[in-house]
Amino acid sequence: MSKHAISIAAGAAALVGAAALTILVASGGLRQEPFADMSLSLGALEERIARIEIALDEQAGEIERLGLSDRVYDSGPVALRPSNEEGGDGGKVEVTAEDAQRVLARLADLEARLRGLEADPIQRGYDFLGSGNPDLRREGILALERIAKDDPAAKAAIRQMLADPDPRVRMTAIDTLADAGDRESIPSIMNSLADPDRNVREQAMRSLQEMGAREAGPAIAELLKDPDPRLRARAADVVGQMRVKEAADLLVQALGDERNDVRGEAIASLGEIGAKEAIPYLREMYEKNPGEERVRLLRSLAALGDAKPLAEEVNRLAAVVRNEGNEDARRRAIWTLAWLAPEQSKPVLQQALQDPSERIRQEAARALRGEGGGERRGREER
Repeated sequence: MSKHAISIAAGAAALVGAAALTILVASGGLRQEPFADMSLSLGALEERIARIEIALDEQAGEIERLGLSDRVYDSGPVALRPSNEEGGDGGKVEVTAEDAQRVLARLADLEARLRGLEADPIQRGYDFLGSGNPDLRREGILALERIAKDDPAAKAAIRQMLADPDPRVRMTAIDTLADAGDRESIPSIMNSLADPDRNVREQAMRSLQEMGAREAGPAIAELLKDPDPRLRARAADVVGQMRVKEAADLLVQALGDERNDVRGEAIASLGEIGAKEAIPYLREMYEKNPGEERVRLLRSLAALGDAKPLAEEVNRLAAVVRNEGNEDARRRAIWTLAWLAPEQSKPVLQQALQDPSERIRQEAARALRGEGGGERRGREER
């Protein structure tokens, strides 16, 4: 440990005594009225803690970086309260037991970090998991990540953090276990799909997909009923990519969702999972009011075996491309054809290479090279 770190440690140890005296006075352990000198001492102590935190950040960075650049100390500065709210006491402030406890909590975090500088990086990770500071617990998980893939004990310790009271810690644990390929944690991560925090639910879904956890498909499908519309859209997309056939009923229900993005993902996923029972519902949407989802509806219907609407649309778009009318409409037709039916559209696009309009010739050449236009939509773009 460097002389710099040793001096920091000595300073922090001295501060513990000062803080203990503060709490004795503030809590009545010493029978004494609040007075300005005590508030000044606590204010000075707060400033010294802030300086030590900065020095520790620098020292820890020199020794080893654990991967978190956004460290935040949630306890914040001590808020000293006026002893006379009317302001008639000459500016004196009252130091309460709560104030002193907050200072002591920050000192405890500093001590943990000081011990960590002296410890082996792996041992530091285990030690940080038991910290009262959620940022240190996250650092502990990240410190163990490097060995978790091949170390059952590290994976088991990280699994325990799935029940952490802080949602950010739970998210970090889920992500780390997925990166480590810990299939034993799949049942516990599936439980996180019902987490009260929206971000934890999404992280659980994303990690289960990353792990190829096919058994989690039906549970992920339940998120199609989630109160958060972004999560419903994400779930509709994921069950399609994972080919979760059990999601068919919930996807059909999602066709009536109030959000366009949820409906669009549900349409695409019904085609991906081969839900032929959805054909009547998709046909009805297409015939009544396809709106922005016209292309997705056509593609899904064709994937499910109902190819007639797609063939009709290809013929209609081909006629637009051949028409010497509005150039922008012809370009949009080229873009849509190339995405909707790339093989069927080749003869039309090749013919367009001889078009009198240079813009149409360029657009057709791009389409034949597979360079999509700005009108493309859907998961194929992501």
